[in-house]
Amino acid sequence: MTQFKISARAAVFALIGILTIVIPVATNANNLSSATSLVTNSSSSAVIVTDSSTSGNGSSNVSVNSNSGGTSGTITQSVCAVTASDTEIFVGESVTFTWNSNQFNSLSINGTTVSGGSYTVSNITQNRIFQIAGFDANGNPCAAQIIVVCNPVPVDCRLEVIKTVNTTTAKPGDELTYTIRVKNIGTTNCTGNGPKIVDEIDPNIEYLRYSLTGDFRPGYSTGSVTYDVYEAGSRTLYFTGGDVLTPGEQGTITWVGRVKTPNQCGDFEVKNQARATAYELNNFLTWVRSNTVKTTIDYDCPNPTVPSCDTFSASPSTITVGQSATLNWTTSNASRVSINNGIGNVGPNGAITVTPQNTITYTLSVFDGSNQLKDSCATTVTVTNNPAPSCDMFTASPSTIMRGNSSTLTWETSNANTVLLNNGIGAVPVDGSRVVTPTTNTTYTLTVIGAQNSQVDCSVTV
Repeated sequence: MTQFKISARAAVFALIGILTIVIPVATNANNLSSATSLVTNSSSSAVIVTDSSTSGNGSSNVSVNSNSGGTSGTITQSVCAVTASDTEIFVGESVTFTWNSNQFNSLSINGTTVSGGSYTVSNITQNRIFQIAGFDANGNPCAAQIIVVCNPVPVDCRLEVIKTVNTTTAKPGDELTYTIRVKNIGTTNCTGNGPKIVDEIDPNIEYLRYSLTGDFRPGYSTGSVTYDVYEAGSRTLYFTGGDVLTPGEQGTITWVGRVKTPNQCGDFEVKNQARATAYELNNFLTWVRSNTVKTTIDYDCPNPTVPSCDTFSASPSTITVGQSATLNWTTSNASRVSINNGIGNVGPNGAITVTPQNTITYTLSVFDGSNQLKDSCATTVTVTNNPAPSCDMFTASPSTIMRGNSSTLTWETSNANTVLLNNGIGAVPVDGSRVVTPTTNTTYTLTVIGAQNSQVDCSVTV
């Protein structure tokens, strides 16, 4: 007897009340289709196998053994031929059943009456057995069973993380621009409210700002923890790649940092590597890392500098009791500057007013970073009991003349013993005037000398 197997994707028909079925088939098994139909009646059960060479009405002749042990006979029966679009699918997919509606008076699938030659079951989420029953055009019953295997949807969320930096060499104070591109190169979505992207900043980089493209957004949440875009304590940047990153979709993160000045001199390297994950990657536990970008920082040792006192003066240098003088100074490379006589620490450059009661010498001291004295300078303010001389008024009228014309210098002084005019004029009265006829722009200086040769100058230009 010829034997055959029905494939897993074929329609397998269930016979009600089958005991033993023996099918002596006269034709070659290679000519049989994979669809079978089982028909029962009160006296016998039979398996009816459709021959692929039969006519379009679905009828075929097969030899069967009856349940009652009777002799083999020939039964002609319309085939309950229902075809499934697929019997192995992924979760969420659909299956469509089709048949020749002219061959059936009625047909049902899992108890639902169907018509029109097709019936679709959508969003299948588990293995299903579909029981098919009907009556052909002659009123003969048929039954079928089709098994649909439902497989899990394959997960193919694959992230690609590429990082670049705008320069491979820099100096302290320079800005570096980093770009991170994250792309889904898989065939399924990356979900979980979007991929999570992390970038830990090198300790020698000061974070400044960021920008984003696509649906990417700053910060991210995981469980009950929410991260801001930048967490200073861990020097870490956090971003989210949209809500869902579809296959082929990508976005970029650009952030800028400044190279810090290190405590020690010498070249060094800053490195950065970004990473990303998604729900499909072991529930955010598996990370995809970018390439590592490196920038060499050129930081040569600076030449050591010695603190110095550049200038230190008193103006005026001679005063009378009760008057004030101004101390002015400048220094270089000083870590600390101080002035004696009760003044104390002062800035590296500055001025201060003093009103000494007696002649006094002020000393400016300059210290280095180790608080070692490196330089000093001094100035003296002379204090007298006599009133100091003063230049109360000194003018030129007119102050601008044509070549060959004249201008009148006029002055008034106080507490003067001697008054002198420069440019060859010499001694003049303590108060007075003088006509001058300079041939070029000329500055005239009036020197007022008082007691103990204290003096003051004032000037005017014609």
